Amino acid sequence: MRYLKQILAWGGIKRELAFLIISGIALAASIAGFPALPFDAAWVAIILCGVPIILEAVIGLVTSFDIKADVLVSLALMLSAVERLFSLDLLLPVPGLRLGLPNIVTLFALWALPAKTALLILVLRCVLASLFGGGASALIFSLSGTFL
Repeated sequence: MRYLKQILAWGGIKRELAFLIISGIALAASIAGFPALPFDAAWVAIILCGVPIILEAVIGLVTSFDIKADVLVSLALMLSAVERLFSLDLLLPVPGLRLGLPNIVTLFALWALPAKTALLILVLRCVLASLFGGGASALIFSLSGTFL
């Protein structure tokens, strides 16, 4: 616990580099199928890299209403990863049915940003989310839903 407090007390590049190395090791363990953990090791990388993104987004929004497209795409990708954890097959047996959590970011972008920027965020989210865990069919369904 003492080492964790020391790492969190670091600032800037030093902390980001440490998080990046730990995230890389966690991703390698996830790809290798490291069975010692009760959860997928890739979640360590998502949390270590995602929490600073969320904190930066919240601080930017609250203090100066500073909205950046890259932060919104990252938030949407994180919500997409979280959304894959929940299966709605028990409630409704419809293939591909999801909660739509990343659409919260899309609606916020449509409200706060110009339409071109919001569309870019939406298309990037669809393409990257399908690359990370959906495949070609998920990309086709996501993009067809995007342009409806």
